[in-house]
Amino acid sequence: SNAEVNGLELGFYKTPADGVTVQCAGVSAQGEAAGGLGVSAFGNVGGFSGIQVSGVFAVSGWALDEAASIEGVQLAGVFTETGAVSGAQIGGLVACASRVAGLQFGGWTVAADEVRGGQLGGLTSGAARVDGLQLSAAVDLARSLRGVQLSGLTNVAGDMAGGGMQVSAVNVVERGRGFQLGVVNAGRDFNGLQIGVLNIIRNGPIPVMPIVNFGWGGDVDSGPAGEAGSIDKQEFIGASIIAPVAAAVVSLYALLIAYGVSETGSCMVDDWF
Repeated sequence: SNAEVNGLELGFYKTPADGVTVQCAGVSAQGEAAGGLGVSAFGNVGGFSGIQVSGVFAVSGWALDEAASIEGVQLAGVFTETGAVSGAQIGGLVACASRVAGLQFGGWTVAADEVRGGQLGGLTSGAARVDGLQLSAAVDLARSLRGVQLSGLTNVAGDMAGGGMQVSAVNVVERGRGFQLGVVNAGRDFNGLQIGVLNIIRNGPIPVMPIVNFGWGGDVDSGPAGEAGSIDKQEFIGASIIAPVAAAVVSLYALLIAYGVSETGSCMVDDWF
């Protein structure tokens, strides 16, 4: 394959490209500064500016160069990973990035160090810092949040000093200001309003209240607000996959045992009576 392609190149293994290109490959389309449209049946590897589409995976940065980035759209059927995204990163199951300016979506889980825009995970979403929206069906985790967390089970934010809102069955914030709506709401140093069955604010006039609680005067601005650093993205993704699968296996095993006990009991009753 050529070292530089401006136009169209068809290949099976890899097509290094530099400039405005259309890359088509059976296995991978690879380049340090590729641009245009990259299409692959199996995988795309390398920095890209434009649209990068892969049937299985699209990787830019992981095990390559953390400075590698995607400007445009990165789309893969199973797994996407890059150093930085300016645009949209979409993975059928998993999406992982260091920095996201735009949209990050994963059918199962998403993870990033910094998100400015929207982070949407089918089951879980995790980030060191979120400025915008964090949404998932089960669990949202953010070390620093300035925006909105929406999930079906649990929202957890370490720092919400910039102001934010949490809506879930269980909402937890270490310190910050804003609004919580859920069944159980908890804040250590929280200046704001809580609405739920059980509301806990350590610095509130009444620390534990049903229905409604509010707090003020908490030390929400101390500490390194906004300097959330990074998270172990691979560990978060692994836990997001392993934990629900393990729970499903245990639940199925328990159902099988219960069914076996029930059938055994029915047989014993029939034999005795």
